[in-house]
Amino acid sequence: MTAKRTFGVRGGTETKIMDGMAKIRIIGVGISSMRRRDLSIEDMVSQVCRDAVVDAGIEMDQIGHIFVSNMAGGVLNDQESIRGQTFMRGLGLGATSIFNCENGCASGASAFALGVMAAKLDDKPILILGFEKMYGFEPKDVREAIEHGMPYDQRHNIRNMLIAENMDPSIAMFCNAKWANKQMQEKGTTIEHFAAAAVKARRCASRTDYAKFSEPVTMEEVLNSKVIHLPLTRLMCSSYTDGAAAILISSSNKFTGPEVIGSKVVGGFGDKESHMHLKTIAQSFWEETGISPDQVDVAEVHDATSPEELWAIESLGLVGEGEAGDLTVRGETDLLGSHVYVNPSGGLVGRGHPLGATGLVQIAELSLHLTGKAPGRQRERSLLALASNSGGIIHDDVATFVLHLLKA
Repeated sequence: MTAKRTFGVRGGTETKIMDGMAKIRIIGVGISSMRRRDLSIEDMVSQVCRDAVVDAGIEMDQIGHIFVSNMAGGVLNDQESIRGQTFMRGLGLGATSIFNCENGCASGASAFALGVMAAKLDDKPILILGFEKMYGFEPKDVREAIEHGMPYDQRHNIRNMLIAENMDPSIAMFCNAKWANKQMQEKGTTIEHFAAAAVKARRCASRTDYAKFSEPVTMEEVLNSKVIHLPLTRLMCSSYTDGAAAILISSSNKFTGPEVIGSKVVGGFGDKESHMHLKTIAQSFWEETGISPDQVDVAEVHDATSPEELWAIESLGLVGEGEAGDLTVRGETDLLGSHVYVNPSGGLVGRGHPLGATGLVQIAELSLHLTGKAPGRQRERSLLALASNSGGIIHDDVATFVLHLLKA
């Protein structure tokens, strides 16, 4: 990485983000295994909450407020409402407020953003919890849960078309394939670039103790795996999984930990192209934080597919336009590379995608890197980290974009 460290200063002006506010820090994290299928929601929730509390050095009854994220509980788990209260029974919580958040695949990061807002007003420890139980159900039911991240009319129209054309029934991957084809046509990205990103994802996941996939794959295996919707093969697509994550934050000066120096949530309504929309949001975000994207050391981005990782890091300004594919092929965005370290957990493609918990897993993973607690995948001197989570598809846009910037 180039020498570039002057936090909070850009062009001689002080950072605007949270100006005059107490510093909000991540004080404890917990992440469940994405490999196990035998754990109940209660098991996962209990583990990650207790891990986060131990990490923070507090007691459960000291938590002041709780924000809970989940996407598929209504469809898959027969729990449409009060999901946090239902699955957190028996944890020994004190008199605390609890808020449930659903925002598609961006539910986790959205809940974290709400927690950050609350931390500006109250210095009690705030718990943000996300969870998803996706195994043990018929594939069509899981697809239905995922597809509820689209407007009803859009998903019905696409589903009817896929049935009529005898195509793979995954509506989400059909939409992602359209973006991948557009990326190839407009940016010159190749299918080999996509495959290289998938290989990197599995390689990173093999170094991550909680990731769903533990074995690397080759370019040939990626390219020869089942075609879902051209140009996407199965190994280029994210993989749903069971999983949970919990993060404790506080604005009290009694605690130490990575500081949250940027938090931004923006909705989409189907009137923009998603990648241009993300680019515009990112430009605004960098201006608001007073940070340049080339200062970021490590990033977790929302790779619903391997092509989406490449397009995301360009839209976010982490690499130059048209550079992501070649940089990935050369290993520059991996552990031993010289550019930003992208998706060290393995991302959605390698680590797994527990829908409503994914955004929190991203942030928890980055916290581990900033505190030197990511053995086997730790890049030295990681000081600034970006989490980019997105959820829902509305026409050619994404329904929710969430960005968080963390400082060691």
